[in-house]
Amino acid sequence: MAGMGSELIALLEREAASEREQLLAEARAQADAIRAEAQRAADEGLAATRERLEAGARAALVRAKSTATLRASSLVLQAKEDEIVRVFAQAEAALAALATDARRCPEILRRFIEEGLQALGGRGVVTVAPADQAIAETLIREQGWEATVCADPMISGGARLSSPDGRLVVTNTLASRLGRARPALAAGVARTLWG
Repeated sequence: MAGMGSELIALLEREAASEREQLLAEARAQADAIRAEAQRAADEGLAATRERLEAGARAALVRAKSTATLRASSLVLQAKEDEIVRVFAQAEAALAALATDARRCPEILRRFIEEGLQALGGRGVVTVAPADQAIAETLIREQGWEATVCADPMISGGARLSSPDGRLVVTNTLASRLGRARPALAAGVARTLWG
């Protein structure tokens, strides 16, 4: 009987060992499956994070390029505007010099006064620079207009004309004409400078 008890114990121990090995094998398989799933999830998460970061970097690069392009365009536009302003400043200086040209100024003044008084029906007040007062008075007498001549040192290169009641005022000077023509001229200047 003692032999049979030891055989039974040995058999139970072998069965327990076999069952333990089977449980350990199942546990290892489950652990490997869990580890594999965790690794797959980590790899997917890493790939998603990498893709988000790369997409963010691409978007940041596009934004930076757009900002740089806008800034460059703004600088070019500002430089062009500055150049147009410089061209008009030179034109204004040339017109100011023309206004003091004793040979050409009387003819220009004559045309400007004629245009202004024709717009006012030949009647009104003609205001000119003090140096141009005699020329204006002579013109008005020659043409037979009903106009009074006044001098104003603020007027240069033309005349300011007003209706007898003062409601209608026509400023007809070199500077005012340049000012009125500036929007149309600016486009032409730009085409000339930059094609």
